[in-house]
Amino acid sequence: MADHLSALELDVMVSGGALNAERSGHVSSCADCKQRIDQERAAADAVRMQPQFNATLAKLTAQKPVAKVIPLHRRAPVLFTLALAAAAVIVLIVNPPKDDETRLKGNASVELLSEANQAVRAAHVGDRLQLALGAAGRPYAMVLGIDERGQIDLLWPQTGHRSGPAPRGARTVVTRFEVTQGSITLVGLFSEQPLEVQDASRAVSGALHEGKVPVPLELPGLATAVAHLEVAK
Repeated sequence: MADHLSALELDVMVSGGALNAERSGHVSSCADCKQRIDQERAAADAVRMQPQFNATLAKLTAQKPVAKVIPLHRRAPVLFTLALAAAAVIVLIVNPPKDDETRLKGNASVELLSEANQAVRAAHVGDRLQLALGAAGRPYAMVLGIDERGQIDLLWPQTGHRSGPAPRGARTVVTRFEVTQGSITLVGLFSEQPLEVQDASRAVSGALHEGKVPVPLELPGLATAVAHLEVAK
């Protein structure tokens, strides 16, 4: 019989079962079937290495064991069910959700808001404003402020030397402050890993054009957002 292994026969081989002599002989002489078996076994081994494997297996087998051997023709439904369960896990491992599918829709943003939650681009000394961020799904965020002299300072988070956990939502207020003298440009940096202030400041400084922040600001590996506040003297 020259036909290649069926899906059921492949499951039997991968799960440690045995075929009849004729089909076993085919496997011994068929490179394609051997390759399919090796690939399925490798995938199964990868599944067994996952932390959640034992818990998942326990749920699937949470019934009293049957103290008898099930003939091959009666094992088909059981093997099919287990194959589906294993395939579902394998798909998650081999084809994880695309990065874009796990993110919130929209672009990263940094905004200054009035106490009435209106966007503000000009203010007076003494005004009370809110700083709002939208991280577009990135887990870490940082906001740097660049004054009129080109001095770069960390505005948020207000403590520490690296980025903090990014807020969820497209427009989340992270802090409130009082406007001081001097216009300022705000640069929001959003990343997959914590970002050191020193490294962020160096990257932004290197991107300045004639002392100003280009819009859009493009930095490798980072999502960015820029906002400018003009402060009346």
